Amino acid sequence: PMPTPLARFVVVLVAALATACAGRTLVVASDLANPPFAELAEDGRPIGRDVEMTEELARRTRRELRWVRMPFDRLLESVERGDVDAAVATLGRTPERALRVRFTRPY
Repeated sequence: PMPTPLARFVVVLVAALATACAGRTLVVASDLANPPFAELAEDGRPIGRDVEMTEELARRTRRELRWVRMPFDRLLESVERGDVDAAVATLGRTPERALRVRFTRPY
């Protein structure tokens, strides 16, 4: 059977982040403003498909997960500076962006 999108996402990100996140909290930036992928519930909790996949990644790597909400146009610079471990948003892969940060395979 074909792996699910969740399984592909987790496998790629586990490989990319396991070393960077060893022994510490996984800090993930998102604008949390793009339903149904990532948004805030009425109680302020992050929800959505990308949120669920990132939570699964944290669970599988035995890391605490901390979301950092920020404007979309600041996501890549926060990864570049090392302020966060990853950005989870609908960031399309472009040649310009690929020069700045590493992308997972599309899912």
